[in-house]
Amino acid sequence: NTVLKNITGTFYRDNGGKIIVTAPQGSIDGKTRDIVLDIQVKAVAEDGATFTAPTVRFNNTEKRYYGSGGVRVTREDTVLTGDQLESDANMEKIKVSGHAHIIQGGKAQ
Repeated sequence: NTVLKNITGTFYRDNGGKIIVTAPQGSIDGKTRDIVLDIQVKAVAEDGATFTAPTVRFNNTEKRYYGSGGVRVTREDTVLTGDQLESDANMEKIKVSGHAHIIQGGKAQ
């Protein structure tokens, strides 16, 4: 495994867009190429959508993101919050679970 500190990484979406991810620390599994990021992870897409979570795992085989510890997704005037998140690699199909809450038409507190 490779340990990472003060990470800034770019994930490329199928539509040609990018998602910029930052985190204070993380690791990459040398065999599976799975990535785990810790301590308040933040992702920002070119369309302005944001995603934050204390811990995020990218499963390289499934090409899916898993967030845990209290997640928040903001896209345009919609805010999703919950305990956990599961998403496709493009961050287009998102499932939030555990105390899931959605606010539309404004910004969440």
